[in-house]
Amino acid sequence: MNELRKQGSLCDVTLVAEGRQFPVHKVVLVSSSPYFRAMFNGTMSESSQELVNLPAVQSSALRQLIEYIYSGEVEVTEENVQSLLPAANLLQLSWVRDSCCRFLQSHLHPSNCLGIRSFGKFFIENSFLTNLLSRCSFMFRFTRRQYKFYRRKLCRSRQRRRVS
Repeated sequence: MNELRKQGSLCDVTLVAEGRQFPVHKVVLVSSSPYFRAMFNGTMSESSQELVNLPAVQSSALRQLIEYIYSGEVEVTEENVQSLLPAANLLQLSWVRDSCCRFLQSHLHPSNCLGIRSFGKFFIENSFLTNLLSRCSFMFRFTRRQYKFYRRKLCRSRQRRRVS
């Protein structure tokens, strides 16, 4: 099916994101995602359209998710995780969403924990993200306590120098 898609053969719908068009097969999308199952099996207007616009999805993320749907493979990187996670969440591709969460969790660091926490708040219903957000909060509190500790220690050492 992936070869047919790449050739544009027998595609029955075209997904559009940021003006880029992606010809695909409805049956493949429907078999992979509850989102597309509802879109194409129900009474939604998209079920009879040839062009389906996805304004909330970045074209780069949609391209990768279509590749994932057809091949079962996706690479999550620092460059794509912020566009891939919201798109996978919207399109209900839970394996990709969870892979993005695991990636963020494995790259959690005091220097990025607040950014990841802010970003993750949009997807709080996911158990991976709930765990990730609690780890971010813990890391932030730990870092703040360490900062306060070293700041007090520095102040004491400066006071001792003045006294001496």
